[in-house]
Amino acid sequence: MWCHVAVVKKFTELTLYVNGNPVGRATVPATYQPGPKNAGIGCNPNYPGPEVFQGALAEVLLVREAWPEEEIRKLAGVP
Repeated sequence: MWCHVAVVKKFTELTLYVNGNPVGRATVPATYQPGPKNAGIGCNPNYPGPEVFQGALAEVLLVREAWPEEEIRKLAGVP
């Protein structure tokens, strides 16, 4: 079963969307915090433990701007 997943960071709010619907929010720092310079998609390369995604990924899109909920819903195919 495929799911559309999106994470949007707008200032200090991080929102997780699943199939176009917001399912969780968290408060995060407004600006970049210096730290590791690498990132993983489906894993955390900075964590030595068993933290990996078990599944398949397709059409990964990284954008600089925080997209509005309407755009996330459109990408997920939700009217």
